[in-house]
Amino acid sequence: MPRLTGAIHVYGGDFFSTQHSKWDAETLNEQPYDVEKNMRLFQEFGTA
Repeated sequence: MPRLTGAIHVYGGDFFSTQHSKWDAETLNEQPYDVEKNMRLFQEFGTA
């Protein structure tokens, strides 16, 4: 069963032009943050 997590971060500068990583909630492995994928998910769930 997938789990949802949330976080609040405060960034200065251009968030979308800087590389970020995320942690997988199931495997606890670090992965590159995929901005396009997450923007699609926000739109799918009506939060963008």
